[in-house]
Amino acid sequence: MPRLSITLCIGTALAAVAGTNAFSTTPVSTQAPNFSRKDDNAPSTTTTLLLQRPVSGRHFQLEELEDAETSTTDVLLNADMTVTLGGTNGPLYTASSGTWSESSQFLKDDQNEPEEFKRMFELKLTRRFITGADGPEGTTEIGEFEYDVERTYRGECFIVGESTFAMNGEILDVDEVFGDRRLGFFNMIDTTEERENNAMGA
Repeated sequence: MPRLSITLCIGTALAAVAGTNAFSTTPVSTQAPNFSRKDDNAPSTTTTLLLQRPVSGRHFQLEELEDAETSTTDVLLNADMTVTLGGTNGPLYTASSGTWSESSQFLKDDQNEPEEFKRMFELKLTRRFITGADGPEGTTEIGEFEYDVERTYRGECFIVGESTFAMNGEILDVDEVFGDRRLGFFNMIDTTEERENNAMGA
C-alpha cells in the first residue's frame, strides 16, 4: 500500500486536544523544571562576558519536557543559523530541519542599579515521523503515513556553574489561528567540551 505524506501544524491539527503533546494525550505539566543557575543576583562582569560569546558551531544537549515525558537530543547550532539534530532517546524521527536565532539587550530597572545583560534564544524544529502499518488487501488499514511535528523553543541564556553556557524556557506551538500555546519546557546545555574530551580519550 502506498505511503501517505501529510504535514501537521500542531496548533491546527491538535486543536481538539489542546494541552497534549504529539506523542501522548496526557495533559501537559504546568510546572517548570527547576534548573539551577549560577546565582539569582545581577550578573557579574565575567558572567556578562561569558554570555556574549558565540554559540554557533557548538553542540548542545536539548532536554524536552512535555507532559510526563522527557527526552534528550543532540543539537548542533550551525553558523548559517540552521540546526542539525543528532542522537536522541525520544521518539525516532526520519528527517529533521530547524533554525535558530538570538537577540540581546542591556536592561536597567533603576537608575541606581547596574545594567543587566539579557540574551534571548529561539529554536524552531520540524521533525518527521512515520506511523501506521500496511494491512492485508481488503482490510481497513490505511497503511504507513508520515507526519511532521513542529516546535518552537523560546528562552533565556545563562551560565551554569563557572562557565558552561545554557538556555532554558518554554516549548511552544505557534499557530497563526490559535496563537501561541505552551506545550512544555526545555533546557539546553553546551556539551562541546565534553564531546571533545570524550573523543580524545577514546
